[in-house]
Amino acid sequence: MPMFLSTSSNKRQHKTGSALLTLFLLWTGLLLVGCTDSNTSTNKQVLRLSGATMGTSYNITLVVEQNADVDLEATQQAIDALLVNVNQAMSTYIPTSELSRLNDNQSGEWITLSESLYAIIKQSDELSRLSNGAFDVTIGPLIDLWGFGTASADIYSLPTDKVLEVWQGRYGYESLTFNDAQTSVKKLKPVRIDLSAIAKGHGVDVVSNYLQGQGFSDHLVEIGGELKLVGVSHRGTPWRIGVETPSAGLFPNKSAREAQRAISVSDLAVATSGDYRNYFEVDGVRYSHTIDPRTARPVAHDLVSVTVVAESAAWADGLATAFNVLGVEAGVVLADQLDIAALFITKKDNHFSERASKAFVPYLNESEE
Repeated sequence: MPMFLSTSSNKRQHKTGSALLTLFLLWTGLLLVGCTDSNTSTNKQVLRLSGATMGTSYNITLVVEQNADVDLEATQQAIDALLVNVNQAMSTYIPTSELSRLNDNQSGEWITLSESLYAIIKQSDELSRLSNGAFDVTIGPLIDLWGFGTASADIYSLPTDKVLEVWQGRYGYESLTFNDAQTSVKKLKPVRIDLSAIAKGHGVDVVSNYLQGQGFSDHLVEIGGELKLVGVSHRGTPWRIGVETPSAGLFPNKSAREAQRAISVSDLAVATSGDYRNYFEVDGVRYSHTIDPRTARPVAHDLVSVTVVAESAAWADGLATAFNVLGVEAGVVLADQLDIAALFITKKDNHFSERASKAFVPYLNESEE
């Protein structure tokens, strides 16, 4: 039976939404379903779709010719079907999903997976190795232990050092081995995999690839804050998005959402990871929902959000999480090694500071022009 260190105060902040919902668009109407806008100067119209998936929402913007004959209902049905398939492969909430079956299988034998699930788990392993374990999809039980998961969301006490030492033996990306030829995985110990730090990005990529295959060369796809922006907006210019200042989550009396800076993006994905909307406090000490797999404890640095621009949404999604665990110094070093555009926002007292990787500098220069 788990042991916990009781504290004199069980004060806990209510968790207020996903830390990934930290990007917003610099135009209105994102949530309008099936409506159309037009811009006669570019002879384009804007079509929008939205729906529910992966415990969050998706929003899609299509830019097409004014006279284009688009069957929005059929397009949305196809997108919904694709997202159902993603969920059925990668959800930990669906008992019959492929991932749930993999987690339940503790035989220690090779388990053949679908190409899509195998690819995402293998990509997760690559991220783990690149980040020296800062990214690890097997730490779900540890997140539950701290009270941030679905299994134990109301824990008001802190695990002792002894408990954490025991639990560190229950996870670890090194416990997964791979057979590329057979798209098979073997678990060297009974770990459980949670792809929540990369699956939404994968869903974005799946939908965006479908839309491009259907001839929608200018579109935006967003799922739970992860974005893929392809082609141009209806104005004929790259998509313009804002990186949110983390004020609302850190200052209770600050409710308005503000842009830290705006950037122009085309044919790239954008993802943000941060801890300012999901945490708890005990005796005045703030505990982030971002758990460092290497220490089994919440991160203690002053980094509050990381925004990543990359070729795929899955890669951006996973990298943002890894950088958020690593902190600014190690995060910037890794981003520069990988030539990844990343913006790190830190907080000290009541002030925010920025630090950018080398590949993000052009976006800084763009904002200053």
